[in-house]
Amino acid sequence: MGLLSQGVYLLLICQNSYVFAWHTLSPDALLLNGAHLFGWFFRYLTFCSFTWQTVSMAAHLVAERTKERKKRETLRNIVDDMCCASFAVANMVTLMFTLLHFFGDAPWESRGKTPTWITLHQHGFNSVITLLDLMLAEQRTFRRSALHLIVYMVIAYTTWMQYCKTMGGTYPYPFFEQWPLSRCIILFMTALIVLVVLFYAGVFLRYVLDLAQFRRKNKRKVS
Repeated sequence: MGLLSQGVYLLLICQNSYVFAWHTLSPDALLLNGAHLFGWFFRYLTFCSFTWQTVSMAAHLVAERTKERKKRETLRNIVDDMCCASFAVANMVTLMFTLLHFFGDAPWESRGKTPTWITLHQHGFNSVITLLDLMLAEQRTFRRSALHLIVYMVIAYTTWMQYCKTMGGTYPYPFFEQWPLSRCIILFMTALIVLVVLFYAGVFLRYVLDLAQFRRKNKRKVS
């Protein structure tokens, strides 16, 4: 991967780090309930996904800068699965936020309190980052192991959400307090199906990008 692409990843990491710092240091962040409830902002899927995305990009840079070939390939495979899983989860967060914010009763207590640029970054630009990653990274295979990782992430967050309820007395999203168990189960099953669809959307997009690159190379050879 060229220095320009690495520079783009570094810029994205710095931008995400600034958003993380806002949640940690800004007085405005203290106005949000997430700053005081059990689990901090990590109680929310958005923040977990955002952090996972940042760590994945940082790991990508480490892998690309690793000189020993065997270690580099091992790291690339791990990062490949992390970023492919991040593609599905980040776009799921954007889709979920859009549906609940514009077509339903948004459940987050931060509505109207969070600065617009933070909202747009964590529920919109996060998806743009996944597209940039698809375009810049040499290896995004969307292997079955990445799909398995998504399932593990769903199980982990579901367990974490229940732990937040046990320790803090409330779920991260208030509507879980009101819905019957059957409706919550349907929601989780639907979310899992959407994640799988988004995963294969990533497969398709990567195929289109690779095909376009292949055709450009052939045109150069012919000319």
